[in-house]
Amino acid sequence: IGGVCNNKGEYDKALEWYQKCLDIRLKTLGAEHPSVATSYNNIGGVCNNKGEYDKALEWYQKCLDIKLKILGVEHPSVATTYSNIRHCQKKL
Repeated sequence: IGGVCNNKGEYDKALEWYQKCLDIRLKTLGAEHPSVATSYNNIGGVCNNKGEYDKALEWYQKCLDIKLKILGVEHPSVATTYSNIRHCQKKL
């Protein structure tokens, strides 16, 4: 639902849904699970779309920290997160 809202430009609604998802994932999976990293990435993407680049970078960094720890530096998903961070930094 968060993704649909994000795609429709309903960013505040998207954030609400992504936050609900994050809360559930943290409670059930723990803070260092790859799915939690995905939630952080999704929230970062919405912040990026809203033009809140500093907030987006914070969320992307949380995502990256988990991915590096769990997946390792060579994982393609880590590269994707680096790309998200770089695109966001270009807008600052």
